[in-house]
Amino acid sequence: MGDYFFLELASMTTFKVTQNAPNLTLKSFNGGGQGYTSIINNLSYAIKLYWVDLNGVEVGYETVPTNGTDVRQSAFIGHAWRIRDLDGNFVAEFYGDTDQIVLSKTGIEFTFDDSNLTIPKTTLSADEYIHQTFGYGIINVAKALDATYSEAPFTGSRITSYDNSAALKYINSYNLWKQGYDGKGVTVAVIGTGIDSNNIEFSGRIIEGYDFGNNDSNPIAGTHPHETGIAGIIAGSATLKVEGSLYDTIGVAPAASILNIKDSIDDGSGITDSKSAQSIRYAVDHGAKVISLSQGSSGTYKSNELYSAAKYAQDHNVLIAVSAGNDFKDSLNMPAFAWNGLNNYIVVGNWNMDGYNLFRSSNKLGSVDVPYVVAPSSGWQVQLNNSYAYYEDGGTSSATPYVSGLAVLLFQQHPDWTPAQVISRITSTATSPYSLSVSLPSSSKINALPTGAVSISGATIQGQTLIASNTLADVDGLGVISYQWLEDGSNISDATGNTFILGQSQVGKAISVNASYTDNYGTAEKVSSSATAKVANINDAPTGSVTLSGSGVQGETLTATNSIADLDGLGSITYQWLRSGVAINGANAKTYVVSAQDGGESLSVRASYTDGGNTTETVTSKESVFVLPKSTITTSVVKGVISGTSNNDVFDTALNTTAKYQGGKGDDSYIVNPSGIVITESANQGTDTVFSSASFTLPLNVENLKLFGLSEITATGNKSNNLIVGNSANNLISGLEGNDTLTGGAGKDTFVVSTALNAKTNVDTITDFNPSEDLIGLKASIFKKLGVGVEASELWLKNQGSVQTANQYLIYDSNSGTLSYDADGSGKGLAIPVAIIGTNLSLVAGDFVVL
Repeated sequence: MGDYFFLELASMTTFKVTQNAPNLTLKSFNGGGQGYTSIINNLSYAIKLYWVDLNGVEVGYETVPTNGTDVRQSAFIGHAWRIRDLDGNFVAEFYGDTDQIVLSKTGIEFTFDDSNLTIPKTTLSADEYIHQTFGYGIINVAKALDATYSEAPFTGSRITSYDNSAALKYINSYNLWKQGYDGKGVTVAVIGTGIDSNNIEFSGRIIEGYDFGNNDSNPIAGTHPHETGIAGIIAGSATLKVEGSLYDTIGVAPAASILNIKDSIDDGSGITDSKSAQSIRYAVDHGAKVISLSQGSSGTYKSNELYSAAKYAQDHNVLIAVSAGNDFKDSLNMPAFAWNGLNNYIVVGNWNMDGYNLFRSSNKLGSVDVPYVVAPSSGWQVQLNNSYAYYEDGGTSSATPYVSGLAVLLFQQHPDWTPAQVISRITSTATSPYSLSVSLPSSSKINALPTGAVSISGATIQGQTLIASNTLADVDGLGVISYQWLEDGSNISDATGNTFILGQSQVGKAISVNASYTDNYGTAEKVSSSATAKVANINDAPTGSVTLSGSGVQGETLTATNSIADLDGLGSITYQWLRSGVAINGANAKTYVVSAQDGGESLSVRASYTDGGNTTETVTSKESVFVLPKSTITTSVVKGVISGTSNNDVFDTALNTTAKYQGGKGDDSYIVNPSGIVITESANQGTDTVFSSASFTLPLNVENLKLFGLSEITATGNKSNNLIVGNSANNLISGLEGNDTLTGGAGKDTFVVSTALNAKTNVDTITDFNPSEDLIGLKASIFKKLGVGVEASELWLKNQGSVQTANQYLIYDSNSGTLSYDADGSGKGLAIPVAIIGTNLSLVAGDFVVL
């Protein structure tokens, strides 16, 4: 167990505390109504007693030899007895009345009161305490910033040396500005008596705010230097050199901007709750990230005005550092204690660097559950008119700006942090003044569980978005909330936002979400939502394609392959071969042999399967193979002409590109490869067809034109009722006169209307017009009211197929699929049908072009 410190009360109850100083016993007893403490030295070395006054100054008293005893009147709060060895090393310190002794060596303050031991609350763990005197401990700037700190610690007396760098070295802040930790870009508001804005320490960094004490816009300091010194500790620039020494007046964050706000009259008096509250709100509204408030009242009332202002700062992510007060009390003053429940403020006590304890004037944390740290207050401070002064004990007012400066540096380093995160970083990296532990039974703070709930909104259907929300609250403080989505209770990888899109892998599973955070006492909290219903599947369209290889020559074999994928799962794939879009009976294999029946037709293939959701899916090849008929005419040229028979002849013009071709009575076919081929047919001699891989205009008495190959082709009809079929390229198709049937095929085709309109004899039918790809070309000489470039503004489309207002020339009846032209644009004359283009199309002006 180690060595022990024995503390014995008048009741003779003995308690043991682990110590570096064994066998030292303190007994309290009554003597004529006065409290006394008996010091029994069973140490192996002599000790000396010192009386500590209100300012922490020691006055030497008796030396107590080994095995010696001394009796002293008990010290009340504000004074203490301090014990050192004869080399001056600190051993212990105590104060108390008749029935109470408080030892401060341990780092945890134990109060022995009528034989009942009260151990301060624990807010971190069973063996890590928040001390009721010094809270979380002394701030450690380098540790909070996770910065490298290589400065040698200061040795000797930190106060009597008059060394300004001692305080910065004590909190591990000295020269950190050289590493870039200087507060640049962050604004700190200093509220109080006003700052001497002309002081060279702050050149160019003072933002003039408002004077609520005098109700004007000039907050410059009057006769009181208090806030000028505070601003220097936060952001002094080391411009003033202290006379007679090597030390300067640099602040914790020497490049920070300072918002000057005054809530008193010129002599520092006249501060009210209302003025301070107005000052806090002003700081929030004018860009402050940190507010340094080195003021307070000895009262214990709760000001609604100040609380509301502090809450306003919390709602806008502004941190407040506030002094604990200088009233020699075991508890906090207003407003420090009155803001309990907010998470954006931190309370600062005044630490004696030489005495290793609080200055006696500094109010302690007590039993209020708020973040409380301590900082030094001794050192040089800038004053009015570019002067300076040394403060041995600057009070909690001068300790607070060290914490304000650290908050500025943390916001510079983490601009997206909240005040609660900054405060948590300051308290978690603070250093306990002592490192000794306690062998007494410890008591842990009971963690307050979060209240409220986590919920999920949104439809549990694949592809839909779920949204997580919460109504959580925690009296221990609500940290930053993060989310983790789960499927059937297992974490979903990379699903940590407040929204989640349901995918195929979630189908059939229940979804829930966890909301997690760390409260202000370091406890990790997690709240789970209820699970949703199982995610419903939606059919996912197949991706990939079906392709075919091989040539369209009779007797050749075509082969189908695919790259199909389906999130719902692929079933067994079967094939169906198509001839000009119609299923070929019995052609269900992966391969197909081109036959004579395929001549003059296009071949494609369709793949089918049933997916994992029991949906039948089909994918048809985009490309097709055109099968040319076999030539049947092999006769010689007679006078430059190759003539057919009375049968259904097939002419291959590639065999002779200079001859003219004359068909007979049958249904003749012409394969045209080069352009310029001359074909002659007589009337009433069958239905003839031209298969062309080049631009071609049908001659008289030839009815059909079918394009093949991959070239972009211009296909033009004649006066007959033509059938024109394009290839897979971008074709320009014009039927001219007659009631023509036009099919563009794949590609971005343009269907041209270029001959005089006639409702009976010149209305084309376009079988596959696709507004997203194809165009309808309107000849300007026919559609005179449109004109080139006019159609976009004057096109009017109506489902009922009638004109409603003037200048509306094109009419589309989506029920019949008829496109008409109204020459006067007013409906007075009859609209003339132009073409039948398909029903229920969504047309816009951009689907038409005037040629």
